[in-house]
Amino acid sequence: IVAMVDKRGRRTHAKITGTIDALQKMGHRSGDIHGEGDGCGIATDVPRAIWSRRLSAMNLSPHLAESRSFFVGHFMLPKGIGLQSGSMTDRIKTLFADQDIELLCEVHDGMRESELGPRARVDAPLFWQVAGMVAEGDHQSASRKLFYLQMEIEKKLPEVHIASLDLDSAVYKLQGTPDMLPRVYPELLDENMRSIMCLGHSRYSTNTLPSVTLSQPFSILGHNGEINTIDQLRACGRAMGIDPVPGTSDSQSLNRTCLLYTSPSPRDRTRS
Repeated sequence: IVAMVDKRGRRTHAKITGTIDALQKMGHRSGDIHGEGDGCGIATDVPRAIWSRRLSAMNLSPHLAESRSFFVGHFMLPKGIGLQSGSMTDRIKTLFADQDIELLCEVHDGMRESELGPRARVDAPLFWQVAGMVAEGDHQSASRKLFYLQMEIEKKLPEVHIASLDLDSAVYKLQGTPDMLPRVYPELLDENMRSIMCLGHSRYSTNTLPSVTLSQPFSILGHNGEINTIDQLRACGRAMGIDPVPGTSDSQSLNRTCLLYTSPSPRDRTRS
């Protein structure tokens, strides 16, 4: 695990390149299967400058990307879906609309599958990026609305993996080694891709096979090791209305529980 943070709150591209470089230097501590790696990823601030450019190309105000109600989602659709991907994304869009969350822009070609290794390409997901606005009065309410929407999408479409759906951060991950990150996700090479903080994680699992859905970081944390009280954590989560993701890892369950309490409501504070 590596994290780089600018103490003065300045957004720079160097945080991203520095984190990827550090992951490469620590490559000997991560897993490797036939030279492809066990999985890795980074979490950055939402790349507002890049989305401003995309909004402008659609004749929308680029300033929308600077709003505190602006969010970005990174979805990974199952490999075998093929021509049905349009139907699946339409179902997800309907769930957004049902919650009065407006989608402004989407990108379907942000991932270069050809840069992955042969094993990773077999199960490589379809990478779908969306951006939009949450019509809520404050940041906490908007964040909670996205949290419950994510649970609803994963409940109705369990085959969809949501790498991130957030007002503040975006996650890029893959089944492979850190040097692949900027090749698979070319926007990471863009000088306009700037962040105050960047969190990186390279996976080394001894009890599960390589998988992009189990690669980290998750939406707000990167975590090493198993949690010997995970059953109790999940049970408490269910009592608080936090549905676990089917086939999830310990770290993802912990991430989801923490995610709810990044913006607790008064009711949740009382219940806790």
